[in-house]
Amino acid sequence: RILGYGGFGRGFRGVADMNLVSSFVFRQVYEEGFNIISSPLEHSLAFVSRNRPGASVNALYSRNGVFFTDQPTAVLRRFPSLEISIPDRSFGRIPIYFSADTGISGVARRDAAIKTSTFVQRFDLHPAVEIPVVRSGVLDWSQRVGFRETVYTHSLQPQLSGSSFNRFSFDYASSFVGPRAARDFGRWRHVIEPGIEYRYVNGADRFRQTIVVDDIDLVTDTNEVEYGITNRLFTAREIFSWRIAQKYFFDPTFGGAIAAGKRNVFAPVLDISGFAFADGRRRFSPIVSTMRVSTSASTSTDVQVDYDARDRLFRSAGIIGNVNRGQFLGGISYFFTRRSAIQIPNNQLRGTIAYGGGEKPGLSAALQFAYDIERSLFQSSIAQVGYNTSCFGLSFEMSQFNVGARVESRFRFAFTLKNIGSIGTLRRQERLF
Repeated sequence: RILGYGGFGRGFRGVADMNLVSSFVFRQVYEEGFNIISSPLEHSLAFVSRNRPGASVNALYSRNGVFFTDQPTAVLRRFPSLEISIPDRSFGRIPIYFSADTGISGVARRDAAIKTSTFVQRFDLHPAVEIPVVRSGVLDWSQRVGFRETVYTHSLQPQLSGSSFNRFSFDYASSFVGPRAARDFGRWRHVIEPGIEYRYVNGADRFRQTIVVDDIDLVTDTNEVEYGITNRLFTAREIFSWRIAQKYFFDPTFGGAIAAGKRNVFAPVLDISGFAFADGRRRFSPIVSTMRVSTSASTSTDVQVDYDARDRLFRSAGIIGNVNRGQFLGGISYFFTRRSAIQIPNNQLRGTIAYGGGEKPGLSAALQFAYDIERSLFQSSIAQVGYNTSCFGLSFEMSQFNVGARVESRFRFAFTLKNIGSIGTLRRQERLF
């Protein structure tokens, strides 16, 4: 791994975070940390950028890899890539706001189905105009109109072809939020906020001929409406929010992009939920319930549940909770996806609890685990105990892994003399506290 950053003057700065893995099995066996061991993903990113109020300029290198056990690694790359973004700008005192994004990139993709040339050229231009019709404390209504021109030097027909093609699309969105209803209960305020948004995209067809590398390539035709209702609870700040939303698709094929019996992932379905659900033509998305509770600055809990009214079942759920108070730190996460034609079952529980810190005098302790409920198996468990005095510190760890090629149990320790150094097998960056 290579990590670096720095400034180049005139407002330019550069960042590089490069992760290159030649073997997923090697990483599982020799790397530390459950997230690295269990993840099949590899990300590398380097950029030089300058951000100004009027525009942002970015030169980018991006490489994403996904490891599979039964097929070749999928690799998606963008280099060279130059992007320019203009944020919303008004025309004098007229309440009309203009924005634009444009970029030219060399893209490439390699997986079990295709292998592109080293540089597939792609040009993208997306200007848009937003018109806020009404803005008030009771309701908001805005219109957004834009067009997108994306040109590729190669396409899939259905195999890789050197013939270029372009997608010229028109997009329109109308967002209406309100009327808001509020009621005070002493120092508490409850706000109910209904909302509806209509989206229309036409011209972003030929999705199956598109070499997909990033979100620009995931744009498809759509004719949809998203409706929902949000409950909010305030004291001095927002401490609770709960939104229930669903989409209705007037065009269930998304301009011919949908493939029956396969996992379909593109912009209109990703906008409503990060859990895959599109396995064919459908009019309604699952009902998505998202909840956030944050009773103080040191606690937060996020919950998402997707209920599929068509199939009358809960498709997926996710819970993330964190607390950080003084010397105490705790976190828990739970994710569930139901088995379907496009999704393998998943039922994972992870947790961390810690007290103390690396420099805290006295006793410190931490426990971390990852439990696969589907297989009734602890994939990882780590227990650490440390004790620090004014001149030395002792740390002990017992850990266990059962993930892919990594099956082991071990004991590690570290003895540290203040301002001198340490000996042992437990490195400082691998401690949980």
